[in-house]
Amino acid sequence: MPKWPWSYAPAAVFVLLLIAASALAGDDEEALPGYCAMARIDDAAGLELAGGHADLVRGVAFTTRTPMPVGSVSKTLIGVALAQLARDGQLDLDAPLEAALGWPVENPAHPGRPVTLRQLATHSSGMYDDETDYRAAYVPLATQPMALEAYLKAYLGAGSDTRRPNRFREWAPGTRYEYSNIGAALAALAVEQQTGMAFADYVRSRILQPLGMDDSGYPGFAHGPAAVPRATLYEGGDPVPPYQLVTYPDGGLVSTCSDMQRFAEAVLKARLGAPSSLDPAVVALMLEPQWTKPLRGAPARVENHGLFWEMRASGSIGHTGGDPGLTTVLAIDPSLRLARVQLTNTGLDDNAAAVAEFKSLWSALEEDAPRAHASADHAD
Repeated sequence: MPKWPWSYAPAAVFVLLLIAASALAGDDEEALPGYCAMARIDDAAGLELAGGHADLVRGVAFTTRTPMPVGSVSKTLIGVALAQLARDGQLDLDAPLEAALGWPVENPAHPGRPVTLRQLATHSSGMYDDETDYRAAYVPLATQPMALEAYLKAYLGAGSDTRRPNRFREWAPGTRYEYSNIGAALAALAVEQQTGMAFADYVRSRILQPLGMDDSGYPGFAHGPAAVPRATLYEGGDPVPPYQLVTYPDGGLVSTCSDMQRFAEAVLKARLGAPSSLDPAVVALMLEPQWTKPLRGAPARVENHGLFWEMRASGSIGHTGGDPGLTTVLAIDPSLRLARVQLTNTGLDDNAAAVAEFKSLWSALEEDAPRAHASADHAD
């Protein structure tokens, strides 16, 4: 994701390495301007941690109800939407993208070999994020953004644009891994085309409202209540000018720890066959491992992949997020029956103290989360 002010670098997002968590020293917690973290195992009482400030100048406390963008954790909702529509027979994950979009998307080096939604959802389509043009997807918050379809058509050179830039690597679709935000946004556009609803409105009506995620949404992109004040984002202690993403489905969800924890727990319960607001069949489809073996190019930490959900060797399933002024993570661990989320309003690049504190908090979520009466090493 781009660093402020839009100089692009690959997302240096926090890797889920668990370290021993001792007492969290109060004097050292200033490395993160503000943070919140939540965890729950089974139906035991949950663990909640929050501290610092949502706004350093005004002294506004950061809590588990503080709204802020969650970055690429937003992609987990694209996964839910794809699984819902595939389960309902409205989308075919393996059909050529043209069937869902109404216009062709093809790697010119491999004509006749279709790009599919399943490939987009596992970052194996061969599509990549062009450094210069993807930077243009980040615009000031007060700006009226370009429509999602118009931006993606321009990016891909579709329609009347005869220049048709090549946004694909030389390898064939489905054969290698390369993370693509543009690919995620394209999958969300397929949801729009097949439902006749803006992606933001679809998510609000089919996911957020049924789950009671009342403090979450895509301000400026969905019909609904006016946006509420959100946390100020910081890089190196300096505030980041507020921004939004034209490709908002790939990283523009605004949410809170409380809402994201509610979502994580709903996914985990459905995965375990417990009562949930999410359809277990939808969650099973979304979390089904898609690779028979790790794809070339995949990070070592990614052992397998669901529909926009990463699967780690540790057993956790989820996603991280990193954008100018924010770092986030959401994960479930079915073997531990554990769901947890963590948000902070700063980036971690070149900030060893913030990295250490963020990891310490994440470790505490597993080690200190209240256990139910049964042990945490249940079978699924």
